[in-house]
Amino acid sequence: MTDGGYGVVSVVSCLLRQHDGRDKLFRTLQYVLRLLLPLCPDNSRFISLEYHISLSRKLTRTLNTPGYVEKGLEALDNPDRIESIGRCIAAAGKIVWLLTDHIEYLYRIKILGSKNSLSPSQKWGRISNWLWLLGYLASCALYVRKICILRAYMKKKESDRSYKFQLEKLQKELDITTCSLVRELSDCGIPAAGLDLIPYSAGAGAGVISSLVALYQVWLQRTNETTDK
Repeated sequence: MTDGGYGVVSVVSCLLRQHDGRDKLFRTLQYVLRLLLPLCPDNSRFISLEYHISLSRKLTRTLNTPGYVEKGLEALDNPDRIESIGRCIAAAGKIVWLLTDHIEYLYRIKILGSKNSLSPSQKWGRISNWLWLLGYLASCALYVRKICILRAYMKKKESDRSYKFQLEKLQKELDITTCSLVRELSDCGIPAAGLDLIPYSAGAGAGVISSLVALYQVWLQRTNETTDK
């Protein structure tokens, strides 16, 4: 096998061995199925598959809460007060979103409530979606602010050749930040659709876009890790 082929296999293997990579793949499949549901006359099998992928991701997502708590605590030490407040809001929104999402999950699998108790699940689902949307909007605002700061600094230094190497690094950081902004903006469409603020199909399309961008970012990270070895 060529070095290029071996590298691709190595990255794919590394991607599938880690929870983050597997989750992004299943997330992409989940929202592709959700997007295709209205186009399929006999979609019962797709509905069942999407439903079970969603439930399995909710189960594994219960372990993500400490990560958001850690991000919130790290934000408190940030000397930039605006960014610190923004990160705290984003982290708090996502922490409480996960907690309410867990409650909605327990209602859905009938651990909480009676067998016919669907209303509490819908209620907690709406609360979860509002907090999810709040967390992502806060993240979007931070990414927009960072992009503006980077662009302003690069414009100020673009005529100075001594900053050429630094400008290249800043351009790379700008590209990564822009990619993250696209991912977070697309993610906003998922809870917005759950709250009936936008059509269901638009939310599914936003989920596909955000999932593909997230998968691309994980792929790049794994590729860089493999290259550095």
